[in-house]
Parts: sequence; C-alpha cells; structure tokens
Amino acid sequence: MHTLLKSAIGALSITLAGLPGAAHAQAYPSKLITVVVPAPPGGLLDILARALAQRFTSAWGQQVIVEYKPGANFQIGAALVAKSAPDGHTLLVSPEVAFTINPSLYAKLQYDAAKDFAPISVLAFANEALIASPALPVNSIQELIALARAKPGALNYGSFGRGSTAHLHMALLGRIADIDLTAIHYKGSTPALTDLVGGHVQLMFADFRAALPQAYEGKVRVLAVESIARLPQLPDVPTLAEAGYADINARTWFGLFAPAATPQDIVVKINAVVQQAFADAEFRQRVLAANMLEPVDLALDAFARFIVAERAKWGSVIEDQRITLD
Repeated sequence: MHTLLKSAIGALSITLAGLPGAAHAQAYPSKLITVVVPAPPGGLLDILARALAQRFTSAWGQQVIVEYKPGANFQIGAALVAKSAPDGHTLLVSPEVAFTINPSLYAKLQYDAAKDFAPISVLAFANEALIASPALPVNSIQELIALARAKPGALNYGSFGRGSTAHLHMALLGRIADIDLTAIHYKGSTPALTDLVGGHVQLMFADFRAALPQAYEGKVRVLAVESIARLPQLPDVPTLAEAGYADINARTWFGLFAPAATPQDIVVKINAVVQQAFADAEFRQRVLAANMLEPVDLALDAFARFIVAERAKWGSVIEDQRITLD
C-alpha cells in the first residue's frame, strides 16, 4: 500500500509539473527583468516604470531594471520589446500613441501593434485640459464653439506636432462640434505652451500638470478638463462630459505590455502585482495622485478590447483629417 501511494504521488507530481501553467508560474521570473521605456527619462512613463520595477522586485526578489529606448514616436522601444523572447522578462511601459495612433499615422511600422504584444494592464490616465489665451474672448467651451462657428478657420491652436495627441484631440473636438480650427505645429509641448502664454496661439490641449501653474497665474484660461470628474485643483472648471462633449473621451493613457506569445499564466502573474500596487493607498498617493494621474480599473480582457476600440477611434480621426507622417 505504501509503495502504491508513493507511486501515485510521484505520478501526480509529474502530471502537475507537465502542466504548462504550473511550469511557467513556478519558473517565472528566473532572471533579470527589463522594463523598456520608449521615451527619455524624466517623464510620466519613467515615473510609472520605476514605480512598477520596485514593486516587481519586492514581490519576486528579482532584479528589475528600467531601460530607455526613445525615438521614432515610441517605435524603437516598442519594436525592441516586440522582438524579445516571450517569457515575461522584457516588458514595455508605453503611452497609447504606440498602439492606437501610430498604426494609422505610418504606412509601415517597426512592429505590428495588433499582433506583436500581449496587453498586461492599463496603468493610468493623464488628464488634459483645453486651455485658451486670456486674450481670446471666451470663458467656456460653449462660447469657444460659438465663436469658432462664427469665424470658420480664424481660430488657431498649438500642437506638439502632426499626429500628436494635442493635434488629434483638437481634431476630434472640431469634428464633433463641427468647427474649423487652424493647427500650428511645434516640436514639443513646451514651445507650444510658451507661445500660447505669449498670445501667439489661441488654444491648446495640454497636460493638466503643465497647464495648472499657468492657470493659477492667470496666464492661460482653462475651459474644460478631460477627466472622469472635476479635478480638485480647479473645482470650478467643468469636464468635457459636463460641457456636453462626452464623446471626445480623449484622455492620454499608459499601459504595460509583454511580447506576444508570452504565456497567459505569466501575464496573469504580472498583472496581479500591478493590481496589488494600484490597490495600495501609499502607492496611489505617491505615484498617481502626486503626478495628477487617475488609476484605471480594467480587467485583462477588457483592456484588450479597449485598445481595439481606441485604435478604431483614432484611425477614423486620422483618416478623416488626412494626417500622415510618411
């Protein structure tokens, strides 16, 4: 009987070890983990990547490094991860641009946004603000739209460049509100905001963090914010939804990805640590609230569907505006 029991236990152990999920879960992580940031250090991507790297190290006792691969509108870093071994040891923290905007902006990408990645978790929304020069005689989005309809093409706005989120968000507003605005493109958000403060451009969608100090000083006027609810920093400013433009829903988001074909149990294991971090009040305050980021609660399958819907939305705007970078 004792021999039979030992044989049965041995057979069961062999069977369990042979299950793909069990083997992957036990083995991961087995070496250094690299979190790739497709942008220079110092921005929101860097903040999120470093915060997650610390949580992964604490959870698994494995060294995690952050590696910066900027360039080509996030393509270089994304392509590196797409071509990495699908074992969960190379991850990507990326903005939406790489997955929902680039596929329609470029005739040929260095990666396939739909097929080369396994979505792990959406991380956060970055709130943006629709801001105006104080010299522009409008105090609300309704007044802005009335003025724009009365003077088609006369109002201009700054963007970070053709195909940037600032460009596309304003193009979406123009399409939904049926107004004609003139784009003035800059090489980056800082010169665009500087020219708006200086009165050289009239409107702009800008990162709320960057716009807030200028708003407090009266150098810009905030007409609406792209957020779920009114923001405590400017409680009197309505959201776009409150202003009647909920269909814009164009906040910038950031996500965590692995190469396609990464085993599902590894994806689930990584996702679990991310969810634990975002449920931690101290993490939410230090990483999210301190950087004016909003957490996002989406299950794995819901995140994948969300990406597909976002890609279709921005693809439609890009096609409608005939925007291309090739």
